[in-house]
Amino acid sequence: MYHWTVSIIGIILIFSYAGWCNRIHRRWRAIGEDLKRVYEILQKSKYWDYHKGLKLYTASASRADTCRKSVLRCYVQELKTVVEEITLIGDKDEVEEINQKVGNIETNGDIIFLEKDSCKTCEEYEEKDLEEFIKGFETLTQKLKSL
Repeated sequence: MYHWTVSIIGIILIFSYAGWCNRIHRRWRAIGEDLKRVYEILQKSKYWDYHKGLKLYTASASRADTCRKSVLRCYVQELKTVVEEITLIGDKDEVEEINQKVGNIETNGDIIFLEKDSCKTCEEYEEKDLEEFIKGFETLTQKLKSL
């Protein structure tokens, strides 16, 4: 009886872990899709030339191993800066959908409740233009999806 119990518990643990990994993978895929949609909205905007000139703090995906939530939080904060800029220049049509996508990224990345850590602050990262920022964020999501 004991022999079967251990085997059954092992199988349950394996399936539980596989389900957890699948949920994490889906969350990062959703983040990537939301980010792609934000980028599409910005590209279609009549203010695209203005948007692409924005300088945003861009964390390196290499920091994601040790500072995953901090790096993601920096990207989300910078996306919120883009939303503020869009609001200021009067491109209000896009603001609501972008806000929704940024909220989705924040929720799926589970960064709403983030404790202090020893990682860099956002302002310590290099400033890059919007296209490089988006590429950096995409690289981060791909890396975290594969972890």
